[in-house]
Amino acid sequence: NEKVLDKQVESALNGLRVPTATQEYITEGLKQSLNLKRSTEDKTRQNLETRKKKLQNRLAILYEDRLDKIIAVDFYQEKLKEYSKEIKDLDNKISRYTNADIDYYNFGSKILELSNKVSFLYKNANLEEKQELLNFLLSNSTLKDGKVLISYKKPFDIIYQRAVRCDWRERRDLNPRPSA
Repeated sequence: NEKVLDKQVESALNGLRVPTATQEYITEGLKQSLNLKRSTEDKTRQNLETRKKKLQNRLAILYEDRLDKIIAVDFYQEKLKEYSKEIKDLDNKISRYTNADIDYYNFGSKILELSNKVSFLYKNANLEEKQELLNFLLSNSTLKDGKVLISYKKPFDIIYQRAVRCDWRERRDLNPRPSA
């Protein structure tokens, strides 16, 4: 029955929910990881920028030498093309480092946000949206004896494994008493 399977999937997706305190802990870890990543990449970026500045200085000197007729037009054109290409390549590399830093943190935050909302999103989605969501989250899930066996894609598999190994829900009383 489709409704029964739908409820099973919705229930399984609830397993991706991460408590607020854990989210804050993970977010702080992402920030620290980003800072560590930045500190190691800053040296590389600095080397790229130093190389770029050196080439720009060479271009300026080359231009002056051409104006003073110290070098031939052909030589100037050849070096201008060579240095300009290398500067453009360096700009692209520097840009990739900057964008990677921003994407790194945003991607981690969005994964956490989706993990917490996925059950709600699934419950309120139409059939096409549900299929798209499941294609994004799941890999090789199967049906056995009327039960859905969920297999998550990365990084959702890690979130789910963590939830299974460690109860992220609020701590419950070890000596529960019946409610009055």
